[in-house]
Amino acid sequence: MDSFDLDHVPANLPGGFFIYEATGSETLCFVDQNVLDIYGCETINEFRAFTGNSFRGLQTARPRKRQDAVVRCATLRRNQTEHQRRA
Repeated sequence: MDSFDLDHVPANLPGGFFIYEATGSETLCFVDQNVLDIYGCETINEFRAFTGNSFRGLQTARPRKRQDAVVRCATLRRNQTEHQRRA
């Protein structure tokens, strides 16, 4: 995509908003702050590195916040199970 006018992108959408090239490399052209937050990235450069800057990478990269929550839940469950065994 050569250019686009971000003035027409609605602000404060629930979830996130991104634009990518639908053909070829499926390069991400734009992501809003909500998408960065969902994936737990501080900067666009960090997000591009995390996803490979592609739509396919966006699909396979598990949002960090969700991944962290899954790990915390699994750890809590394991600790509870160990505690129950000792009791």
